[in-house]
Amino acid sequence: MVPGADDIQRICETFNINPNWLLFGEGPKYRGKKAEKPEKTAEIPEKALDAEEYVFLPLLESRVTAGPDGEIFYEGVADYYPFKRWWIEKLVGRSPERQKKLVLFRVRGDSMSPTINPGEVVLIDTSESERINIKTGKIYLVRQSDGGLSIKRLFLSKEEGKLRLTYWSDNPIYNPVEIEIEPDRGLKYYVLGRIRWVGREVD
Repeated sequence: MVPGADDIQRICETFNINPNWLLFGEGPKYRGKKAEKPEKTAEIPEKALDAEEYVFLPLLESRVTAGPDGEIFYEGVADYYPFKRWWIEKLVGRSPERQKKLVLFRVRGDSMSPTINPGEVVLIDTSESERINIKTGKIYLVRQSDGGLSIKRLFLSKEEGKLRLTYWSDNPIYNPVEIEIEPDRGLKYYVLGRIRWVGREVD
């Protein structure tokens, strides 16, 4: 049964309740009391993270492509992630230009599971030195024969004067793929960067 006006008045008088509070949730609960001021919430500092202490790296949009010379193209930056400056400097040095070669990329496929899983964010070093000085068995962002990009372990070999790259997946359901480096294209066409971090440092 819905209480009538007389019932509401009787409740308010009996318990000294403010009718506006009872009916509309406005004002103080009890009669004769001033409305309490809401508790002051903690103010967000002007700079939540100190730019001197952190380096902010861009997380690229999901659509990332590579140009004819291995340039990385993307539609935009989805977000920026902060990394401790001391760690970035340990990784690549203090040069701002060198640090700009670091980008973040969200993994889509499962070819590197369980080492790197779909949805994880990886940090890629796209500097030229990392792309032409291949470290055997390390993980790289590479161009596939169909032009698509993927993350693989790399093995560089030379047979009969020809350079070959073998793309190796950590997920055993995928077979290794071997690509012969075309004479008119260097390693930078195939190798776009080395993975340096995926929630932990990757050597």
